[in-house]
Amino acid sequence: MKTTQSFHSTNKFWAIKFFILLILTFIITTSCDLTDPKKDKPKPEGYQEDIPWPSLADSPWPIFQHDAQNTGRSKFSGPQSGAKIWEYDSVSIENGIVISKNGSVIFMTGNSPFGNGKIYSVNPDGSLGWNYNTNNQASGTTSLVMNDGKIISSTYIGGKIIALDQKGNEIWNYNTGGYINCVNLTVGLDGSIYFVDTSRTLYVLNSNGKLQWTLKIEHSVFGNGINPSLAFSPNGKILYTTGNKKALYAVDIQTQSVLWTYGDNFNVSPPVIDNSGNIYLCGKPKSDERTSITKLNSNGAKLWVKYWGNDNEPYFYSPTIDRNGNIYFGYDSLYCITYNGNLKWKVDLFDSDNGSILSNLTCDINNNVYVPVEMENYSSKIMAFNSDGHIIWQSGLLKGHSGESPALSDGKMFFPTYRSSKLYLIQ
Repeated sequence: MKTTQSFHSTNKFWAIKFFILLILTFIITTSCDLTDPKKDKPKPEGYQEDIPWPSLADSPWPIFQHDAQNTGRSKFSGPQSGAKIWEYDSVSIENGIVISKNGSVIFMTGNSPFGNGKIYSVNPDGSLGWNYNTNNQASGTTSLVMNDGKIISSTYIGGKIIALDQKGNEIWNYNTGGYINCVNLTVGLDGSIYFVDTSRTLYVLNSNGKLQWTLKIEHSVFGNGINPSLAFSPNGKILYTTGNKKALYAVDIQTQSVLWTYGDNFNVSPPVIDNSGNIYLCGKPKSDERTSITKLNSNGAKLWVKYWGNDNEPYFYSPTIDRNGNIYFGYDSLYCITYNGNLKWKVDLFDSDNGSILSNLTCDINNNVYVPVEMENYSSKIMAFNSDGHIIWQSGLLKGHSGESPALSDGKMFFPTYRSSKLYLIQ
């Protein structure tokens, strides 16, 4: 009898031990299960993350084309229907739109062409917040908004950089004595402000308006219709600027020297930088090549080039790059090129006599792209496409030429018409 009890006790012990082992095995295997749908799936090649840039304001659109890499990509959904909510009458809008920390829309006007400039702040409901008279000719340079709320703008004649608070009061100004008409100002990770003037000089100011250093960029021409644009590498160590004798200059901001150059022709379109530090140039960076989009790595080596159009496109405007790494650009057609340089699709918009893309492109968090198209009779409209090239909506006709660098907010687009009297809110 004792032997039988011992036998049953032993079996019970091993049964319990086996049961516990099964439970532990289940826990371990399920916790390590790589097919768990709750686990993050691998990101596709070319996937784009937002690059933190703490020197910029935490606002929906604090700088030209949204960020220091000129991606034109919003963190929010864009307009849903293309409906015009309001229009604001201004004097003559000279540059692109940025959005301040309190949600106000910032831009500069002047009596066309140029004329004395005023910096405007328009409230989200379309009413005037304030305007500041620069007492100088307006600049075509888009402003930026710093993390402390300072608004940095510029004038053309006198080459003045102006810092305003959120109520439009001047904090400081810096005068180069020259002319500033670059496409955009930009800001480094440490809050230093970068711009170029017509003396072929790159200027760097600290956030209090004190000159830190300058760099004369030889064989470049800034001015006389050649308006350079600036962009930063994702790590903030390399500044890119377009020029004349060279399409692109890469400047090491630590050694304050030019690292490398690319091309031999003025590339009007601003460079776009992706998460990996690759650079996209849309236009004609080499004089002996056709209109193209070119992808360079961070060392200036050409990764691929894709030709498009018929070589007569006056391509001045910034492409946009969506979260999957697709690049959108065009003139009388809208093109979508994949991260690896393959044509994904092309949509014919209009015959070039009737309408064309004459403004910077933008996209939203859902990879929808927003395309301002200039029409006949001094009018424009906005067209929205999804990432497969299907049209989502198009707005009604808007009075005025399509303007520089629209700004996206949560479900909204603030659209300026160039040198006309209208600023529009599209939803």
